[in-house]
Amino acid sequence: MAGKHPVLLFLRRDKAVKGSPVKQLVGFQTVNLNAEEKANVEFEINPCEHFSRASEDGTMVIDSGLQYLVVGDQEYPILLTQMFSRKSSQFF
Repeated sequence: MAGKHPVLLFLRRDKAVKGSPVKQLVGFQTVNLNAEEKANVEFEINPCEHFSRASEDGTMVIDSGLQYLVVGDQEYPILLTQMFSRKSSQFF
């Protein structure tokens, strides 16, 4: 169908963490397409902004483990192997 189509990018965590969503919107774009036209859409991801969450004490952390970037029914796995704190700027 011709027209404007939203492209939504979500982050889905493999394991639920207390107080954070299992799935959250991290980006979106609108593309104009003609009937049966396809397009490539690129997103710029900032790990500190898009993968972080607030811990119980308010410190922003990035959890290690498996997470997915999701667009429509496509999932792209990302394995994070370290935990980083913005407050202390140190790896754990």
